[in-house]
Amino acid sequence: MFSDKTPDWVGTWNVYNPSYGYFELFIDKQEDGITKGRIEDCFGTATFSGKITPHYVDFVKRYVHCTEGSYKSDITYFASRRCESDMHLGVYECDEGSGNFFMEKAGRKSSPLEMALAWFDLKEEEEKRNNDMEPEIPF
Repeated sequence: MFSDKTPDWVGTWNVYNPSYGYFELFIDKQEDGITKGRIEDCFGTATFSGKITPHYVDFVKRYVHCTEGSYKSDITYFASRRCESDMHLGVYECDEGSGNFFMEKAGRKSSPLEMALAWFDLKEEEEKRNNDMEPEIPF
């Protein structure tokens, strides 16, 4: 935990080392479909602005108080909901790199490890769905 306040969402941007990538997202303002707030993680404090809905997230994060190891450019996060609950898996991208992330509505009491396992389960379900949809190629 990075704050004594209750976050609105929690997640990890490192599904292979989920404790390292653990983050807490706090919504400060929602207006005209745009959500703004702050994110706390191991690199420091970032602001974000974009859309967070039950069906997808699409926002840009920028560190404002951070350590030397943090990304310096804007980081874009995009994810679609992949299951019935408030969980999202997706990708983040910036000038310095990209990766996978998982986030869920706070209050589920999931540990970073449980979030990473949920990401792998959802990813497996998605791949299975995609394979089931591929048409057979006649020979």
